[in-house]
Amino acid sequence: MLLPKVRPLLPRGVEVTCFRPVNGAAPAEDTDNFYPAIGQLPRQSVVPPFTAMSDVPRKNLVEYVVAVGAPFTHPNYKEIAAFPEGRLYRVQR
Repeated sequence: MLLPKVRPLLPRGVEVTCFRPVNGAAPAEDTDNFYPAIGQLPRQSVVPPFTAMSDVPRKNLVEYVVAVGAPFTHPNYKEIAAFPEGRLYRVQR
């Protein structure tokens, strides 16, 4: 239900990942949310959740994060949209 809401907010060709945050952080793996994003965001490049983890250098962070359910608290990301099902974030470079 969240992906159709964020789709119009994502520019064509951008890199994006999708996951359910664990304690505010990106999990190493979240196939339940990552794989549906690949199918529902065909105009974007969907990359694995580990591309938004705290140990990734800022210049290498994925540009957009779709956080399902819980908030994503990575300090380099800013929330740009909120929905009952989750939030959309963009990296601040």
